[in-house]
Amino acid sequence: MPQTAYHLHLPEAHTSRVVFASPHSGRDYPWTFLRTTVLDEHSIRTSEDAYVDRLFDCAPHFGAPLLRAGAPRAYVDLNRAADELDPALIDGLKRGGHNPRVASGLGVVPRVVANGRAIYRGKLSRVEADKRDRPDLGALPRAAALAAATGARAIRRGGADRLSLDAA
Repeated sequence: MPQTAYHLHLPEAHTSRVVFASPHSGRDYPWTFLRTTVLDEHSIRTSEDAYVDRLFDCAPHFGAPLLRAGAPRAYVDLNRAADELDPALIDGLKRGGHNPRVASGLGVVPRVVANGRAIYRGKLSRVEADKRDRPDLGALPRAAALAAATGARAIRRGGADRLSLDAA
């Protein structure tokens, strides 16, 4: 498991109404995950927005919070809802309504990386998928972190804007 889903960096003084969010730049690849993928250590990283978080790591110095991923996008997509599970990847999962992202392999537990390259040889068990889609790794903690980053400032200033630094 990645050590943490997200890192929230708050400024000493909130002087901006912008919250910078980089949900696809996580680089904490669990060794157990790297052993199960059919991709090499370079190819597995092709879905990352590599180092985008570093481009904006100075945001807190200028009064804006930065929320950056710890978990890598190929392991769990923290920008997806918990119910965006891919039946083509997860054994025993029944097909739900049509979701283009899930159908293309980009559910909360991704099936592919960039250019449609498969991450796994076969399907994952529901137990394994549920480990990835834990509540502390998914959209809820991200939303809570965004709320923490914007809460007091939004009340004081009448709103806050989120600048998402992801490519998709």
